[in-house]
Amino acid sequence: LLDVSHEIRTPLTRMKLSLEFIPESRRTEALKEEIRLLDTMLTEVLENERLSSLHGALQPRYQSLEPMLQRCIQRFSVAGIRIEHSLEDVSASYDEARMAIAIQNLLENAVRHTDPQNRSISLDLQRDGDTAIITIQDNGTGIPEKEKDRIFEPFYRKAAKPSEKPIQESGSSAGFGLGLSLVHRIVESHGGTIQLESSTDHGSKFTIRIPLTRSRAE
Repeated sequence: LLDVSHEIRTPLTRMKLSLEFIPESRRTEALKEEIRLLDTMLTEVLENERLSSLHGALQPRYQSLEPMLQRCIQRFSVAGIRIEHSLEDVSASYDEARMAIAIQNLLENAVRHTDPQNRSISLDLQRDGDTAIITIQDNGTGIPEKEKDRIFEPFYRKAAKPSEKPIQESGSSAGFGLGLSLVHRIVESHGGTIQLESSTDHGSKFTIRIPLTRSRAE
């Protein structure tokens, strides 16, 4: 599966480069968005397989979490999406590339399920004893109580309400794909936990807790 994913990514990269030389239009913007979504899915598949293989061992380094989180926030700022944040200077032993994927997926999930006209997303980092706590909260559509235990399952699809309009900014699917499943695996591989608090029409809050040091990962 890893080899197949790599083979698919090569023509995908060529398509992305080719589009850069075509004059902008609504059609090219739509194509870019579809390519971006496909690229995201491939990244999730690759990371999911790597974490399952002998070659997917974490590469942790003791370093500050703040710069990594700032870079995640900046990616959304470039797209005109504001992420409120309060970040303490907390250091931990973690795989920066993997943790960035987890945070990025949670932020994209928040964007996907919030109304662009009334959006509120926040990212906070603090320390509690020997634990780093990362919190991502939004004012989106929320997740029904009966579905909370299933959102970390691969390709689980949230049941859309009849009145719920898809948010085109990040894709119209009501599914979570591998995104949240991958987040869960990445956090657990760091010896951490992820908790969801959510209510319909009042948004969701994801709380990640990871130990500042982890002897098994060193």
